[in-house]
Amino acid sequence: QIEHFLHHQEEYQKNLAELSHRRIGQERCDTSLSDTQNIWPTVERLASSGFPVLGRYINIGANDGQSDDPLYAYAVKANATGVAVERDPARCQEHASALPRVMVNCSAVTPQNVLDLVAPLITSPPMWLDVLKVDIDSYDCPVLEVLLERVSARIIMVESNPSIPPPYKWAMLHH
Repeated sequence: QIEHFLHHQEEYQKNLAELSHRRIGQERCDTSLSDTQNIWPTVERLASSGFPVLGRYINIGANDGQSDDPLYAYAVKANATGVAVERDPARCQEHASALPRVMVNCSAVTPQNVLDLVAPLITSPPMWLDVLKVDIDSYDCPVLEVLLERVSARIIMVESNPSIPPPYKWAMLHH
């Protein structure tokens, strides 16, 4: 696949330029990356652009809800409710103490059980969320695929591996 890309770079650049001319709106796109350590500024930008804060989220691989959690400031400032899934019992207790409005499911997540774990938040599909985060350091994509059948989110956060850059394709699957 890399050989194909290298031999057709001009074609890729032409296609990208053509797609850029077809975009909707007159403003230039902001190509800067969002702060992946704190999602609140991105939520604020969306709100100022006419997308009101819904105050609902799903956090798969939630840790303790505070340290290294990009959703903590959002959950506090938006007074958000949500479902957090974390398999470590000590971290589950810390999460429940830090964010009492969030339902914490202390369980390992799989593509087969994820919908049951987040069911209390999903009233009727498609359920809109501000943020859907999946960071379980393993088969994130299969879990995300199952969730996206039932929920829609304005912001989707999923971990990527910079050691495997595009155009390579690789995924860890659940067995």
